[in-house]
Amino acid sequence: MLSLLLASALTASGPGPRCTAPRPQAAKVEEARVQAIGSPLYLFAVKSFGPPAACGGTFHRTPDGQSSRLTFHFADGSTLTFEVSPPETIVETLQAKSPLRDVAGAKAALQAEAKNSNGSINWGTKPSPTRGPTGTTARTYWDSTPDSNLGVDLLYRGTDLVGLRFHLAL
Repeated sequence: MLSLLLASALTASGPGPRCTAPRPQAAKVEEARVQAIGSPLYLFAVKSFGPPAACGGTFHRTPDGQSSRLTFHFADGSTLTFEVSPPETIVETLQAKSPLRDVAGAKAALQAEAKNSNGSINWGTKPSPTRGPTGTTARTYWDSTPDSNLGVDLLYRGTDLVGLRFHLAL
């Protein structure tokens, strides 16, 4: 079930810090970590910032089901967070401490996330600008598939690209 909810995550084993978690949740958080380290956003983050310095995660029950959050912390202060909220909403957010220089690589990572969820982002459309997290402006692009709830955001502070966000509501 976790694999389905972390739709864009690929099963992979490999390096990365062990994640801290409340004791009864440790196995679930480790399973999520192993899946996350194969995702295109994680691979882009490691390429951009080096391996994460720390990781933490939680799972908790809500009236609608189980919610989870897994966050990787990088040495420069950047973070990558994977969130799943019932009923089946997925949000992956990369917040960079300094501007991202590899815009083509960032778009490629978001396109790969979309492809892993059977979507495709049309970068040729005009983005819809909205307020993003922590004082950013989000330029949102949507899946070209009709009736899809898959989108990606390029998060800007001024003219600097400082974050990426993948979101999907099933």
